[in-house]
Amino acid sequence: MTALAACRSSGTAPPSQEAVPTIEAQSNVPLPINGVDPQEIIAVSTSGELAAITEPEFMSIEEALDREVIKENEQVISFGHNGDWHAYATLQLDRHEIVNDVVGGLPIAATW
Repeated sequence: MTALAACRSSGTAPPSQEAVPTIEAQSNVPLPINGVDPQEIIAVSTSGELAAITEPEFMSIEEALDREVIKENEQVISFGHNGDWHAYATLQLDRHEIVNDVVGGLPIAATW
């Protein structure tokens, strides 16, 4: 029997710094509403700002639920290879976007 494991990060993402896009970047943003001033657009994150999870820690699904790492109906991305299965909580991937992992001997990048 194969059980899914829940993933959690061993670290945290670096603190976000408020960044203002350049005029060149702003001019490439398709705006659905006429009259939006590009100077009022504030970037929430910039390229490379989110830290990948490079050393994921795993636990059983039961432990993850007990420790409230994930909720009962939370979405996960799962992958299995050679009888080994890993699952990655999408809420964790919202903050990191990528997990570098090895599943059943196969190096993978789980992305969201």
